[in-house]
Amino acid sequence: MHWSKCNAVMLCLAIGLALFCQSTGSSQEQRTWKDTTGQFSIDAVLNSQDENSVSLKTVDGRLMNVPKSKLSKSDLDYLQALPATAPTPSAAAAEQMLTAKLNGEPTAGKPKETLPDFLSRIGTPFYIDRASLEEIGLTLEVEINTDVPAPSLADQLDAALAPLSLTWYRLRTVLVVATKEATEKKGMETLAYRIPIPRNDVSAVKARLETVEPSSWESSGGDGTIAVLPGAMMIRQSPEIHRQLARQLKLRPLPHRYVQPLDNQIVSVQITRGNLEAFAKQIGDQLKRNITLADSNARNALLTADFTNVTAADALEVAANRIDGEWLENPAGLELVSKQQASQQLEQRRVTIPFGSPQASSLIIQSIMNLVEPDSWAPLGGPGNMQYAGGKSFQVSQTQPVFRKLGQLIADLSVVR
Repeated sequence: MHWSKCNAVMLCLAIGLALFCQSTGSSQEQRTWKDTTGQFSIDAVLNSQDENSVSLKTVDGRLMNVPKSKLSKSDLDYLQALPATAPTPSAAAAEQMLTAKLNGEPTAGKPKETLPDFLSRIGTPFYIDRASLEEIGLTLEVEINTDVPAPSLADQLDAALAPLSLTWYRLRTVLVVATKEATEKKGMETLAYRIPIPRNDVSAVKARLETVEPSSWESSGGDGTIAVLPGAMMIRQSPEIHRQLARQLKLRPLPHRYVQPLDNQIVSVQITRGNLEAFAKQIGDQLKRNITLADSNARNALLTADFTNVTAADALEVAANRIDGEWLENPAGLELVSKQQASQQLEQRRVTIPFGSPQASSLIIQSIMNLVEPDSWAPLGGPGNMQYAGGKSFQVSQTQPVFRKLGQLIADLSVVR
């Protein structure tokens, strides 16, 4: 039958573009799927299934969700005969898969290939910040040379992207490619290092660290910050500088300790030439939480993603990145808002710092304001504030996104003590 007729039927059968990828499997075999009457059919690949529905990927890349009750007996028999798939990995396992890829051998290179083609061959969830590329006159079809000498995939990415003023950074489970400028704006990361301080000479250690890209440090007008806290030296820098610290000074940061619930919940999202509203719906369906977009114009922001087993927090970060916004939690669910809207929604919380004390309170406050989104605090014109509240407690007024980063810093410090 003709596609137009089939499409009309499938649209009637579809219940949104929701994908439920946590439970059972997929198949790369294209076959003809029929309805219970045998009158309508479509050629497609099984993308995913759960106990009630299947997600089908058509030959033109469109995703459709169809109830199993509408499928023919032969289709149901086919699904029953599929081998069981591996269980959904934990967030820690998904994180380790990306780490192993980046630290492993480079992908076979080509003198010319598009950025999406190369990243697709790597075989790990990725996101390209297309808005940042467009700001410097590049499109997703820009060609890069990936046939470069490199001991690891991470080094190959650096060498292949640098000529176009592009770079990369990672979320817990997603590889992100963007311009260097956008990465320095959105991807700055505070990591804990255990660095010996001979004769307690902190200034000498800082001077050594600042030999790596000197202009990137606060002392030379950059954004990089170093703070010495009990048990660790905390460094806020761009992901590229953190990698250079590893290469040049053989330093290795301590791993993050993830405590935010959505950092530890796995989702899978597949969307081809879709929009942000459809992307958010897929996430929300799996979390069983409603996700709203505060700006109606943002709903139609174009987005393509093929995320298998990523953290919900990473998926939300990608969604927020697409509109240069933030994601917030509220009693009704989750919300994607602009940065301005997020900055106007301050919360008051009392937080505990493991090494808090009256003597160290001023140093702690100064260090946190330097390490966690400095522009968001009152001394630099932001809305946030922090005061010592006695014992190990501090009273903090901040936005949700900053509280998440502050919580990450405190969790990391609790490990090193």
